Amino acid sequence: MDDPCGQGVETAGRHAQVFLGLIETMSASLLGPHEAELLARLEREHDNIRAALAHLLVHDPIQGLTMAAALLDFWSIRGHFREGKRWIEAGLDRCPDAPKALRMMALRAVGEFAWRKGELAPAREHLEQSMRLARELSDKLQIAWSGFHLALVLQQQSDIAGSVVLLEESLELAREVGKARLVGNALNSLGEAARIEGRWARARELYEQSLEIHREVGHPSGFSVTLNNLGAALAETGDLAGACVCYRDAL
Repeated sequence: MDDPCGQGVETAGRHAQVFLGLIETMSASLLGPHEAELLARLEREHDNIRAALAHLLVHDPIQGLTMAAALLDFWSIRGHFREGKRWIEAGLDRCPDAPKALRMMALRAVGEFAWRKGELAPAREHLEQSMRLARELSDKLQIAWSGFHLALVLQQQSDIAGSVVLLEESLELAREVGKARLVGNALNSLGEAARIEGRWARARELYEQSLEIHREVGHPSGFSVTLNNLGAALAETGDLAGACVCYRDAL
């Protein structure tokens, strides 16, 4: 006797594997010169991605969590904070014994989404957990990323000194492992710390260093964010013409 249900599960499984492979391949090159093109493709495939995630979280939760964690940058840049957080939390719930490295990545993602939604206490909790795991694994890149996002939380909690300590460590590690995009991000956020403290010349210097790196590596979203921050700093010091140029070029 035919087993249509079994065939349906098998077909869904093959579909899920295709999209798991696609996401794992694209996530490595998502933020770069072809960022807009790749993000648009993922947006077009979002319903297929959702179907693949739903299948994997039931039939292979580890792969499901792996796929969800790899979608962090897509969900983050496209503003799917709530959905991304929901999928990754579901994966963590289904994978209490997930490998440390995977759990570390997933906790960082949940922490970033919580921060973007303004949920600072849970963001800090998840990012601190992620950072502890990264230190246990001696994973310099993930120490740098978790520390970077934790620093952003501390800035919003008005702990500027604490954020600077984490950002300086993140910057040092990012340079050590050769992650230019993170170097640019850390310099931008150090610029924000200097701006908040009223150190305008230092803020501008850091923003300009960040812009140079984002331009070199082809990171348009990072370039745009930093230009907006530089525009804010110029406006706060009375250079409205310069601020307008920054805001225009950031569009």
